[in-house]
Amino acid sequence: MIQDKDRNFLSLLLRSPDKGDGWRSVSNMLWPLVDGFGQKELIETRDNAFVRLSEKGKIVMEYI
Repeated sequence: MIQDKDRNFLSLLLRSPDKGDGWRSVSNMLWPLVDGFGQKELIETRDNAFVRLSEKGKIVMEYI
């Protein structure tokens, strides 16, 4: 089961501007939220600066 804080994180992620192909930029100050995210299989990260939903994450967000 997904926790409220993780659901809120995913919602925040989807509200952020898409930089192309679903990637959203994350500042250094907010990166600890990505590291602390409890459901790692729902996101993908790149270069400690970008994050996007994985295929599983997209499915979960359809139902939340």
